Amino acid sequence: MVLKYFCLSDHYTWGELDELSGKRPGKWTWPLYAIGRLHLLGFEAAIVEDFDYLQFIAEPNKYILHRFGVQAGTEQIENSDIPYEVGIARKFCKLAGKPKIPTLADLREFLHSGFLPICCLNLPALYGESGYLGHFVVPVKIDDEFVIFRDPGIQTQIFPSRPASRVSRQIFENAWSNDRFVVGLKAAKQPSKLKHF
Repeated sequence: MVLKYFCLSDHYTWGELDELSGKRPGKWTWPLYAIGRLHLLGFEAAIVEDFDYLQFIAEPNKYILHRFGVQAGTEQIENSDIPYEVGIARKFCKLAGKPKIPTLADLREFLHSGFLPICCLNLPALYGESGYLGHFVVPVKIDDEFVIFRDPGIQTQIFPSRPASRVSRQIFENAWSNDRFVVGLKAAKQPSKLKHF
């Protein structure tokens, strides 16, 4: 979404995107690597989330279990390459700043400042479905009643791509409640092409 928005290209292979995101075979993908790579390509990047990377670096498993609880934390540990993620955190944690729970006001501030905000939220909750599926969307407008966003979908009939979705602020915030994470990206200069990785 980011690369297409900033007109770097209309198409990337899954291999190129896996490289950009630091995808580990058989493991969940954490967002910090991709954000750091985009920063190195020439994007301004700012992360707002309630995750303390310094505590994570110091005591990774202990912090994950404390931060997410035993059940979700254990799943995160079992499905992640924790030593690898610690290395990424050491390299790019300066992009995150102090831990903070992001709000709709933060999204509006990103938009006002020319940043493209990207939120991780629970996709089924966004559309009135049950279950949990972490998913990224791009808010483009927030008014007193609604949040308008672009949703790449997951290529299913239930969750197709939606170039312009609109939900109430309350529905958006409910879907966002588990994963309060947002990154703002802005092309500070003409970014490098993905092929230069």
